[in-house]
Amino acid sequence: MRWVALFLTVFVCAPMAAQEDPVPDTLDYRLYYPLEVGNVWEYKVIIFPGETYYLRREVIRDTTIQGRLYFAEQRWESHFEEPWIPSGQSLLRYDDATTRLYRWSGPSQVDVIHTCPLGADFGSTVDCFEIGQKEETVYGGYGGSVLFDTGPVPVAATKTFAGIADPPGIPLYASGIGDYFLQLDIGSSKRKIEYARIAGVEYGVPIPVRTESDSPELTSGPSSIDVAPNPFTSEVRLRVRYAIPQQLDIEVFDIVGRRVYAGEEFVGVGRTELNLDGSDWPRGVYFVRVCTTAGQSATTHITRL
Repeated sequence: MRWVALFLTVFVCAPMAAQEDPVPDTLDYRLYYPLEVGNVWEYKVIIFPGETYYLRREVIRDTTIQGRLYFAEQRWESHFEEPWIPSGQSLLRYDDATTRLYRWSGPSQVDVIHTCPLGADFGSTVDCFEIGQKEETVYGGYGGSVLFDTGPVPVAATKTFAGIADPPGIPLYASGIGDYFLQLDIGSSKRKIEYARIAGVEYGVPIPVRTESDSPELTSGPSSIDVAPNPFTSEVRLRVRYAIPQQLDIEVFDIVGRRVYAGEEFVGVGRTELNLDGSDWPRGVYFVRVCTTAGQSATTHITRL
């Protein structure tokens, strides 16, 4: 895929073309997604030109469920440098047999595939999320670096997966760091790592968001959007807050910019919860934009499973 090759070239200093003969990856596959309590990743997300928000992931605890060790990965978002707002949590586990990560989906449900097989050899062809359909090629190789604002950080290897039928959205992984770059579409939407703390070692600079004491309780302009659950399967709740009553225009776009929802809501003073029914939307990433009658807006993203 042309976009995959382009962004691998820009962001990774490592051999990226698929080899004719696969090269064994002898590294521990866990290093490409290092789950350890206290690990943190912070990203800058560019949605549309001039519109950004920040994403934070942290492994906050581990727990054993039915004899399996899971790690709780909490996600937060910050819009307009407001305080971090919780946006979702996943329970993740390693699977040595497949070298994938799986996500817990409930006490009576089968765990969901969370990643491609991270231990796959460089240049090999694998199936990622549709078992039995080997369409993804493993790009990457030994060596390379991850670029933070403080400078490049050398890594043992980098890796990503791409197939002809894949939509954009496959992250780039670096051994010892985790996923550090994600192209959300062929245009400008992307997610780039700004800071990481792995096993107590810090890389880059933490994103400077406000603390609760620095932030006004309510605003008359655009509110940040708190979404839950995220990812969702049928219905997602949007929580906004304003200091004065507002008429809101709500729009939802898919990953290529097509509008899949448009509606109006009147909200009062304080926090308001709005429900969106996405049960008939295809699976994937969507962008939610909330605009006031004054033209001020806030944007976030949601994922339908």
